[in-house]
Amino acid sequence: MSTIAPYINDILTLAGVLAGALGVWHAARLKTRVEARNATADDDIERKRLDGDHLKMLLDAQRADFESIVKPLRDDVDNLRKEVRELHSVIDALRARYRLAVDYIRQLLAWARTQPGSESAPPPPQLIADEVPL
Repeated sequence: MSTIAPYINDILTLAGVLAGALGVWHAARLKTRVEARNATADDDIERKRLDGDHLKMLLDAQRADFESIVKPLRDDVDNLRKEVRELHSVIDALRARYRLAVDYIRQLLAWARTQPGSESAPPPPQLIADEVPL
């Protein structure tokens, strides 16, 4: 034992360094495992959050919100289109009546000019004077 005695301090120092390095390695390995487990758990939580049912629920909620905003607008546009169609038909009818009235006035003035005393035929109103010849 006397041959080992001078080296015991060195051997113990080396054993201590090796034990310390082994402890640091083991702690780092445990830490890495815990971090990996936590990362996996976080990924699982994220996957569950982004699951198809969850996304479907979110999309349905957004669609319902969108429809609640858009439906009244669509109804208003449909009502306005209906009113425009009605107004166009009314305008077309009024134009047709106006044309008939102007044509009738022309015929009456032409007839009145052939009658004796045609100088007393009333002149057409100013609004349509350019459409009815004197």
